[in-house]
Amino acid sequence: MQDAEAVTSMRLEKDGRILLRFESGREILVNELYNETGELYITKRGDRAGISLEARSKSDEELSKIDFSEYGIRQGEEIVSLKDIGAEMVQRLVNKNGKFLGFAIQLAGQKQERIVENLYNLYTIDHLNKTQSFALEA
Repeated sequence: MQDAEAVTSMRLEKDGRILLRFESGREILVNELYNETGELYITKRGDRAGISLEARSKSDEELSKIDFSEYGIRQGEEIVSLKDIGAEMVQRLVNKNGKFLGFAIQLAGQKQERIVENLYNLYTIDHLNKTQSFALEA
């Protein structure tokens, strides 16, 4: 396979995986395809938000440990934090073959879960201060 080789066809298999066929004739099976635009959204608070692809691969145990103020969901045209909507628990939804379908979010005081396709990383000043180191230029 070359450094850059085009996909000539894709086929959805019965088990939910996707078969990719390349120019060279090589074929590979993948569990899912991602379309990441790199697009950032601005929340009402002025924070930046982007789709969290890594959240899709986290286990339920790992999701239980995320900071709900640093992750959000789309609510209408807005991105709001899990903390602000009163989320108590987040779980991955998968089909019988293990293919990712979305997230189930349990909200405080509600019996019914909210189902969403994506979680969003929220980039706040507090979050950046925790994860980045800054230095003044002389």
